[in-house]
Amino acid sequence: MNTNFLRRFKLKSRITFFLVLGIVIFTFTIIYFSRVFSEFIIQKYYYKHLKDIHSDIQEGIYLLLTNINLTSVRLLQNQDIYDLLSNTNLSYNEKEKKLTTYLNTMGINDYIGDIVIVTKKGEVFNFNTKVNPSLFITKELLSHIEDRRNLFVWGPIVKDNGNNYIVLGKRYYNFYTGQYLGYLLMLIDENSIAIICNKSKSSDIVSTLVIDQQNKIISHPESKYVGNIIFENWLSDAKKEFSYSLRTINEGQFLVAISKPSENLERLNCKWFIISLLPLSNLKNQLTKINIIIIWLVFFTLILCVVIAIKAASSLTNPIRFLLNRINSIGQTKNVKPYIYKNLHDEIWELELAFEEMTKRISNLVETINHDMEKQRELELIALQSQINPHFLYNTLDAIAWIAKIKKQPEIENIVMALAKFYRISLHRGEKYIRLSDEIELVKNFVAIEKIRFPNKFDIEFEIAPETTDMKILKFTVQPLVENSIKHGILPKKEKGLIVVKSMLVNEDLHIEVSDNGVGFDPSELDNLSKNGKGGYGLKNVDERLKIEYGKEYGLFISSEKNKGTTILIKVKARNE
Repeated sequence: MNTNFLRRFKLKSRITFFLVLGIVIFTFTIIYFSRVFSEFIIQKYYYKHLKDIHSDIQEGIYLLLTNINLTSVRLLQNQDIYDLLSNTNLSYNEKEKKLTTYLNTMGINDYIGDIVIVTKKGEVFNFNTKVNPSLFITKELLSHIEDRRNLFVWGPIVKDNGNNYIVLGKRYYNFYTGQYLGYLLMLIDENSIAIICNKSKSSDIVSTLVIDQQNKIISHPESKYVGNIIFENWLSDAKKEFSYSLRTINEGQFLVAISKPSENLERLNCKWFIISLLPLSNLKNQLTKINIIIIWLVFFTLILCVVIAIKAASSLTNPIRFLLNRINSIGQTKNVKPYIYKNLHDEIWELELAFEEMTKRISNLVETINHDMEKQRELELIALQSQINPHFLYNTLDAIAWIAKIKKQPEIENIVMALAKFYRISLHRGEKYIRLSDEIELVKNFVAIEKIRFPNKFDIEFEIAPETTDMKILKFTVQPLVENSIKHGILPKKEKGLIVVKSMLVNEDLHIEVSDNGVGFDPSELDNLSKNGKGGYGLKNVDERLKIEYGKEYGLFISSEKNKGTTILIKVKARNE
C-alpha cells in the first residue's frame, strides 16, 4: 500500500483506517477463500480431476496401440517372413525356428505377449509360446478377420497362468507386393493397459477400469475380473465424451465417471470406455480439510490485522528511513534512479525534493563521464583494429592451402585458395572502385567456394564484353547478386540451376545482368526479398549504394516470375577511372 497517501492524515486517523481495513480484509478473505476452496473441490473431484485422468489413459492406450500397429506393419512388410513360410522345402520345425530368429532380431516390445501367424494352409506359428493358440484361434475369429479385410479385429480375452491377453487380429497381407500369407494374431498383455491406468491416476482412492461396447471388462485393478461382463448398464450414462453420475455399489455411494472412446481410439477401431469410481466418503474428508483450512485462515487473518496496525505506526518513520537509505546509496551504486514523490506538502516531502534534485544532477554528471569513457574506448578499439595487417590473413590462408596440397587434400586446397583470392580482392585493395574484371574474379572465387558447398547444384556462365573488362565499378556490386541467386533462386529448386552474368555498354552506361532459372518470386514479394537476407549485403543495400554513388536513375532493376527465374540489371555510369 502507498503510505504517501496516508501521510496526509493524523496518526489517529491512520490507525483507525488500518484497523477498519483489517476487519474488511478478514471478512472478505473468509468469504472468498471458502468459495474458492469449495469450487476447487467440486471442480477437481467432480469433473476436471477425473476428466484429466481419463484423457491421460486414452492417450496412453492410443500410444500403445499405435506402437503395436507399427509393429504389425513391420511384420506385414517383412519379405523374409513371406519367403520363409512360403518355402515348401523347409519343414515346419525349421520354419518355426527361423521365424523365431527373425522376430527376436526385430525387438518385439514386452507389452506384446505373443505373436501368432496362421498360414492359408492352416499352419500355426507362435513367437513366445506363452499361450496355447488353440485357446483363441477359431473359425469364427478367422472368418471375422477375413471379412474386415485389412483392418484390425479385436478377438477374445485369453486367460493363461494368471495372465490376461487381448487378441488383436489382421490379414497377413503386404499391400505393396500383393502377397497374402494368412492371418496375423497379436496378444496384448492386459497388464500393460493396467499400468497405464495406474500411472495416470493421482491417488489410490480412484478405481479405474476399461470396458468395451459389450460391457466386457478389458482391464481392471484386480486382474481376476478381466473378461467378465458388467451387468449394470453404466454405458447408458455415456451420452457425452465425458459424463458422471452417482450410483450405489455394494451399499456404498460412488461417483461413476465415464469417458467415451476418443477420436484417436475410434480411428484404430478401439471402442473402449474408461470408467472411474470415486467414493463419496472421500469428498467428505475433503470438506473436513476445508474447515480446518478456514480455521487456520481466520487465525492468520487476525495476525494480519495486528500487522496492519503496526504498519500504521511504521508509516511515520518509513519515509525518513527510506530517504536515509537513498542518501547512503550515493556512491555505493553505479546508478541511482530518480524516485517520484507525490505532492504531500510536509517537511519530509521538501527534503525529498531537494535530495532528488541533487540525485538528478549527480546522475547526469555520471552519465556524461560514462559516455565520454565509452567514446574513448571505441576510438581505442578503432585504432587497434587499424593496426591489424591484412597480409597476416592472406599468408595464413596460403599456408593452409600449402598444407592441404602436401596432405593431398585438393578440395580443402581449392576452397582455401578461393577464399584467399576472395579476401585479397575484397580487403587488401582498399580503393573504393575496382575493375569489372576484378569484380568478376571475386565472383568466380565466391562461386568456387559455393560449388564445393553445394556440388552439382548449379552452373555459372560469364558473357563479359571485352570493352567492359577495364571499366571501374563499386566493389561488391555483382557478388551479392550472384549470392542472392544461389540462396534464394537455385537452392530452393530441386533441379540443377544456371546463373548467367553478362556485361555490355549501352550508350554511356555500363549494364551488368545477373539472371538465373531458379524458383523466382511474385512482384508483391519484392520488398521482403530486397531487404538484407541471411547472407551478403542484400539487394536493397546494393541498390542504395548505387543510387547514392551514381544518382537516382541508376541502381538495380529486378524482374522475376515465379517458377521461371529472376533477372537483375545493374545500371551504372561507364567510367575508366
